[in-house]
Amino acid sequence: MVRDIRTDLIDGSAYADRIPGADPALDELVESIRERGQLVPALVRPSAADPKRFEIVYGRRRLAAARELDQPLKAVVHELDDLEALIAQGAENNQRLDPSFVEKAIFAHRLSEEGVYSTEVIAEVLSVHRSILSRMTKIVAALGEHLILSIGPCHGTGRRPWEDLADQVNLLAMKNLKLGEVDFSQETDEDRFKAFASHVRRRLAEAKAEEPTPTQAEEPATPAVKRVKLKFGRRRKGSVYLDRN
Repeated sequence: MVRDIRTDLIDGSAYADRIPGADPALDELVESIRERGQLVPALVRPSAADPKRFEIVYGRRRLAAARELDQPLKAVVHELDDLEALIAQGAENNQRLDPSFVEKAIFAHRLSEEGVYSTEVIAEVLSVHRSILSRMTKIVAALGEHLILSIGPCHGTGRRPWEDLADQVNLLAMKNLKLGEVDFSQETDEDRFKAFASHVRRRLAEAKAEEPTPTQAEEPATPAVKRVKLKFGRRRKGSVYLDRN
């Protein structure tokens, strides 16, 4: 049953699956709800901390739009435990294809670090294979959440570019090289990603140029050879030479 719920009574989810920042599509959603109303309800569950409050399970953008319009959120209230809420949240996101790859990666890394849910559960929530899940967590571990949040969600950037970037940052770390000062003043997240990737490649190139040119190792000196003359006995003629070190 769909209910109208005051937005000030709805808390955010404990599991954030979005990178904070500007959302150009939110303006379109606000205008759509203003003109036609909220056609698709959100899903909330009763708050464990306060029975008079609710926690959003999915429909965060609809909740943001309702707050923008200063109107109640149309939502279905469902009793869900933490795991059920997490699976429902993941299923809705995968169906709508809203989060970017790196937003899913951060989500996976946070769940993994929390240590509450198994790898199988996290992979099910995100609808990814365990091998992809492992790559996701390694990317976030290499780059760090703070750096990724500084870049942004990058909806147009998939796994491979993020994976290549993480490998290059790991290579810098292996060489004990610092990133140096990074400029994140670009207007879009895609431009920030490209700028940071160029910065990392430049640091690697500079480090390679500074490395001393390897010289060919000197071959060990040939040991001196002593020639010894061996003579046969009296009744045998001739002699041989034996080379000895």
